Amino acid sequence: MPRLLDGRKKKVTEADIDAGPVTGSWKRLVHRPGPHGSTVDKNACTMCVLTQFHRHLKRRDIHSHASARRRDPRAELLTGDAYMAARARC
Repeated sequence: MPRLLDGRKKKVTEADIDAGPVTGSWKRLVHRPGPHGSTVDKNACTMCVLTQFHRHLKRRDIHSHASARRRDPRAELLTGDAYMAARARC
């Protein structure tokens, strides 16, 4: 994404981006046919990635370890011997 947004490269092609996040209705907005092959709309690609990021953050599919609100709640669970020791006490 930083290479895409640096502004130095005039034409961005499909080979320059990761097509994974570009799904659904974003495909026609991001991929633009041109006279010399298909090009990519930088602004549409940026909005697509940010929209996907926000959606996954709200679903709690993306976690931030430093955040109290957005961290993974499963990361604090006990596993292995610590779990068995705590379970035996109950």
